[in-house]
Amino acid sequence: MKKILLLFMLGTMSLGYFAQTYVPFPTSNASWIDIVFCDEHHYELVGDTVVNGVVYRGVYLNTKAYTQGPTGCFNINSFSIYGYYAGAYRNDSVNKRIYFLPPNHNRDTLLYDFNLFVGDTLPISYKRIHNQSNVPLVVSRVDSIFLGGIFRRRLTFNNCSIFNTDSLRLIEGIGSNQGLLGDYNICDPWQTGILYCFTNNGQNVYTNTVGTCQLITGLNTNKISESELEVRISPNPTTGIINIESELNIETLEVHSLAGNLLFTLTPLSIATAVELPNAPGVYFIKVHLKGGELVVRKVLKQ
Repeated sequence: MKKILLLFMLGTMSLGYFAQTYVPFPTSNASWIDIVFCDEHHYELVGDTVVNGVVYRGVYLNTKAYTQGPTGCFNINSFSIYGYYAGAYRNDSVNKRIYFLPPNHNRDTLLYDFNLFVGDTLPISYKRIHNQSNVPLVVSRVDSIFLGGIFRRRLTFNNCSIFNTDSLRLIEGIGSNQGLLGDYNICDPWQTGILYCFTNNGQNVYTNTVGTCQLITGLNTNKISESELEVRISPNPTTGIINIESELNIETLEVHSLAGNLLFTLTPLSIATAVELPNAPGVYFIKVHLKGGELVVRKVLKQ
């Protein structure tokens, strides 16, 4: 009798697990903090935007970029801070997927697919895959984790412990243990991102023991700036020359180093211009001052 009762209880628990309710991404009052090498990213929802009749949740990104040295981020007291509109996402709860709409786009692309099972391969998405192990990324485990007062489905991919990095995990309603929008860097102890914190409605839902939940304040906006959407910089990454376009007149351009030093200023007084970056490869900040006083800051990588 005890054996039958135990089997019944196990069956009920298993049934409850597989019948678990899908947890979508938040629609308001949410933030994510992650770090990739010397960049600390603070993402925050800033309201809705409608494109082609579809409602998306706008995401604003503030970045704290620590000064890089030959062996890493050698000075945590030396950094630059900049912010910009990062894009927007929408929930597809029927198919358990999240789609992302980058700035200056009118068509979205897959961001996360939580409708995967053991043996399934990580699908191609907005997040590019940099895999140092050369082993195809397949789901090795599916379980649940209790966060924010509810059970969330968690997908674990190939174990990477031999490379001293954590395995890639996707968590319903949160995203990835490597961060919200950054690329997947697999088995790379230098470039693998770490999700520090996810907060929703004032509650710390997910926290990493080495991280912080303190958002950068004073840079983000409560609405999506049209100028953020209209300023286009390409190519990025670049080998030297970038093209900058805007629907508003560009009054001045400032090119800054990663450390925040002003390198030079241009006054195009037009809606389009070309800028040649300094010879040294690395990260540069482009400050675009538009007619009407609006300022847009973008990060450009020179290879």
